Amino acid sequence: MPKYLETIQTTFARTLVRRFRKGVYDRLQLATDLPVRDGTYPVLLGLLRGGDSSAAHLSQRTGADRTVVSRQASELTRAGLIERLPGTSDAREVVLRLTPAGRDTAMAMRAEGAEMMKEVFADWAPEDVATFARLFPQFIDDCERVSGYDK
Repeated sequence: MPKYLETIQTTFARTLVRRFRKGVYDRLQLATDLPVRDGTYPVLLGLLRGGDSSAAHLSQRTGADRTVVSRQASELTRAGLIERLPGTSDAREVVLRLTPAGRDTAMAMRAEGAEMMKEVFADWAPEDVATFARLFPQFIDDCERVSGYDK
């Protein structure tokens, strides 16, 4: 394996470790005193970005299992951050919606994430940040395509 591929593979693997993700989510947690955990943030952000959604559609958008999304939605409902509404097309369907507190929480966490990115890139040359910003989405898209996640 070429050295550059080994470096990319090893570095990418570090992002998949729960400890890494927990550190990121712990940082985002600083934006709120509400009980938001690492598994609930993708649900909040998914609803913020995509609007009202069923658990099934939200699981597709976030990449989380539908049962995980449903469990996190229950926790967020108890915390007053989302509400459950009856679906319009199917009596069995439940639509998840951010409450005003949920929207505020998701936006505050998103802003904390932006601050974190500013710190991450603070010592990078602007052209390196621009190159990374251009290539990183392509890298993620291609990882999804090759893994079959994009289907």
